[in-house]
Amino acid sequence: MLSIAVNGRVMLHFPELTDICILEVKIMEEQFKEILAQYTTVDPVDMTDDVRFREDMELSSLDFMTLLGEVEDTFDIEFHKSDAEGIYTVGDAIALIRRKMENE
Repeated sequence: MLSIAVNGRVMLHFPELTDICILEVKIMEEQFKEILAQYTTVDPVDMTDDVRFREDMELSSLDFMTLLGEVEDTFDIEFHKSDAEGIYTVGDAIALIRRKMENE
């Protein structure tokens, strides 16, 4: 079970995650941030969940779509157009990648 607390309050709770799953999620997040670092000047350690692709990282639409293609290849998942329309932050992308990996 995994719970993430912010300011002493549990904000996210993942009862289905085991220690192995937690490790896999951390590895996926690190890989995603390394890929993303190729498209921006933001350091991966500064890529918190609330960092926005367009406003904070200044990714163009082309860069964003190229990023998604590289993520698809890396994690062997497939995004649909509707998926891309709901991704605004690093956290959004990580959550979507996780869902796609669980469903593939």
